[in-house]
Amino acid sequence: MSNKIIAYEDWHGWKLSQRLHPANVAEIWAIAHMEGLDGIRESVARSSKVWTGMNDEGEPIAIFGVSERDMMGTVGNPWLVCREDIADYTFAFLKTFKRAIRAMQEAYDILSGEIDARNIDVLNMCKWAGFEIEEAQPFGIDRLPFHRIVIKRSDT
Repeated sequence: MSNKIIAYEDWHGWKLSQRLHPANVAEIWAIAHMEGLDGIRESVARSSKVWTGMNDEGEPIAIFGVSERDMMGTVGNPWLVCREDIADYTFAFLKTFKRAIRAMQEAYDILSGEIDARNIDVLNMCKWAGFEIEEAQPFGIDRLPFHRIVIKRSDT
C-alpha cells in the first residue's frame, strides 16, 4: 500500500467488502450479526472521521475511523477493517496505521475500543502502536472474548 490516505467515499466500503479480511468478517458478526458491508456502513455512519488507505492501483485496502465514545467528546472509539491481503502491505500499512492513530489522538484525550481476541495480528499491531491491551471480556451479541484497547494522549 502506498501511504496514500484519503477521505472515505461510499464506493470504498463496497469495494473493500468484496475482499474483507476473514478476521474482520468474524469480528463484525460476533459484535452485531451483520455482514461485512453492513458493518462498514454502520461504523461509517457512527463516526466523526473516516479515512481510506489506498494501494498503488487506487483500490481501498483499509478503512478506518473514529466515533465518540462519551458524551463529553473526550474518548474516541477507533475502528479499522482491511482487505484479506493486508499482509502484502505490512510495512507501509503499519506506518499508515500509526499516523492514523496520531491523527485521532489530536481530537480525543483517550482512544478506546474492543478487538476480537481471535484477531491476534490486529492486537499485536495495536500493541506496537502504543495501545494497552486489557484482559479479554465477553462483548457483542455473541458475548465472545474481546480485548479492550486503550491509549491516552501524552499531554493528558
